[in-house]
Amino acid sequence: MIRYTNCDKWFPSDGIELEDAAYDSVKTDTNCIVIAGPGAGKTELLAQKACYLLETNKCPNPQKILAISFKKDAARNLAERVEKRCGKDLAKRFVSRTYDSFAKHLVDHFRMSIPEDYRPPAEYNIASHDDIESLIKHYDLPHDIENEYGIHEVSTTEFIRFYLTKNMLPICKDYNNINEWLIGKVWHSLINGESWLTPSLTFPMISRLAEYLLRFNPSIRKALRMTYKYVFLDEFQDTTEVQYDLVKTAFLGSNSILTAVGDDKQRIMKWAGAMEDIFNTYKKDFTSVQKELIMNHRSAPRLVAIQKVISYAINGRVTDIKTNKKWNKEDGICENWVFNDEEEEAEIVCESIKTWLEEEDISPRDICIIAKQNVDAYSKLIVEGLKLNNIKARNEANLQELLSDEVAQAILNIIILSNDKQAPVQWIEVVELFKMLKGYDDDSKEEKIRDLEMELNKFLVELKALLETTTNKDQLKEVINKIVKYLGVNIISGIFPQYKNFANLYRLIDDLTSNLWKEYSEVMNWTQAVMELKGVNSIPIMTIHKSKGLEYDTVIFVGLEDGAFWSFRQQKQEDMCAFFVALSRAKRRAIFTFSNLRTDRYNRKKTQSRAQIQTFYELLRESEVVDEVAFTEI
Repeated sequence: MIRYTNCDKWFPSDGIELEDAAYDSVKTDTNCIVIAGPGAGKTELLAQKACYLLETNKCPNPQKILAISFKKDAARNLAERVEKRCGKDLAKRFVSRTYDSFAKHLVDHFRMSIPEDYRPPAEYNIASHDDIESLIKHYDLPHDIENEYGIHEVSTTEFIRFYLTKNMLPICKDYNNINEWLIGKVWHSLINGESWLTPSLTFPMISRLAEYLLRFNPSIRKALRMTYKYVFLDEFQDTTEVQYDLVKTAFLGSNSILTAVGDDKQRIMKWAGAMEDIFNTYKKDFTSVQKELIMNHRSAPRLVAIQKVISYAINGRVTDIKTNKKWNKEDGICENWVFNDEEEEAEIVCESIKTWLEEEDISPRDICIIAKQNVDAYSKLIVEGLKLNNIKARNEANLQELLSDEVAQAILNIIILSNDKQAPVQWIEVVELFKMLKGYDDDSKEEKIRDLEMELNKFLVELKALLETTTNKDQLKEVINKIVKYLGVNIISGIFPQYKNFANLYRLIDDLTSNLWKEYSEVMNWTQAVMELKGVNSIPIMTIHKSKGLEYDTVIFVGLEDGAFWSFRQQKQEDMCAFFVALSRAKRRAIFTFSNLRTDRYNRKKTQSRAQIQTFYELLRESEVVDEVAFTEI
């Protein structure tokens, strides 16, 4: 039997200390917005609030807490942290999902309650840009739309971004232009399919359907509100209008208590539809109180000094950010490195990384190379130079989603265990997964758990023999298919909503097979191949957007140049936020590079400038802690 703690006697678990505003946010019992900058401990705050609500029974059993994040990694990290802090029994009442997962769960579970005109079939794909473009080109324009270029004038990208899910359902049948006419046509074709296209939905469409479902069915909305007494909204600054409409329909006017956490200085998803004034809109709609955290547990003092300057330039607010006591006052390095050309840039960057890895207590995974865009172009020579020094570096963009997938992680862990049964972390994760798949819990009889482990051991022996005779990619695919079959295809689809459509699972298998075989072909060892695929020994390279929510000892931003921020004048605020995000990923050292000459996409050497983004350099100088290291004169 669970013993609950008196609210007045509750303290954060694991000896963690919360700053005053964080402690108040944990204990407040009203709708709340928490402004939390980089390194403030947003995830820990939400985990501790969940523990407080569960351990004191403020969230009374059987009611639950719903946490909604943007990324799978963030959702899983929060769930794992809550379980670690308050134990498995209480953590069963903590549900952590992404916006996409939350909406899809509602649509798939209550599909038959969606009005018939908008009801998708039980099996549907996730629609791609190409799917929608093929539909648009297929249509004939009606006679009442005059258009000089016909259907070919339509930009599929703009249609998806600005029209397809702009308004709540049902779709207005009146139209004033070709894009508005297309909305109804595309929705109908995607829901019902065409002769060449399986029924398919984009994730924003799924969110619109979920919102319509709740608005159309008060009984389902009531059940949702009764289930979730508390709701957490993470990275709130990136919330789109589609997502916010779903949140409002689900919980506005209910007894559910919402806690939103975010930072307006990190609002870099405007291009993806992030709302302009989401914080004030939320405060007004939900009558929310505001708290602001002032700690930065991540970055060294000199880096925080720069962040303060940039923060003020973004929002005009003066916040006295405090650093963690582990740092000395003079800790932190930030430098501008100026080069004549990208060859010199690559040489110096590679030499520096080699020295850091040899002389400092850091690993390749503690370093991150970031570019604003065109990551491969900006990092090509650096990757080649590092390879000559036996240092791996790779673009993470294509692997982040694959490696964050829970089924992919399970498959990789099973492959490791087949070669090394003494891998304790993987063993625990795999056994826990199998317990979940079979419906076991900690109260299940010991013999059941023992039988499960014996069965798993037997399978691992069989799997090891198969891997030892695997000599090509097709054979590896057969092995991975065998693992999936052992896990249970129907069980996987029942637990993980994205795999209700088996086509998504087959794509995962293909993707995982290709990437794992590529690594195995180089190292000829399955355990090492899995580790290489996970990037354990590689320096990650990514865009600013992909780096969001991550942290590294050292960040190297390649190409602080006008060419990288080519639209700075049109989107100064968003680019300022992007610059802030890049800098604030660093714990101890941040390096920005400028190359006087850089090769463009046509393989021409082009002179670079920093006149347009001079604001960045002025802010770095204003902080009085940034050193400019000129390897050449510009």
